Amino acid sequence: MTTDQARPLSYAELQRSPKKHPVGLIIVAGLHVVLGWALVNGLARKIVEVVKAPIETKIIEEIKPPPP
Repeated sequence: MTTDQARPLSYAELQRSPKKHPVGLIIVAGLHVVLGWALVNGLARKIVEVVKAPIETKIIEEIKPPPP
């Protein structure tokens, strides 16, 4: 190969883009900040209270098979 020709990139080299790393780190850091803020402000407790609804139960009697 001469130095003029560019060699084709492999799939792994195409997927490994350093430009994507800061964007991913910023997204993860942002999600952590939002989650921390929600926990500090007590939103988790409010969500549990909304989700925790009364549970209805019924006692079901066992059906006995007829004698042979």
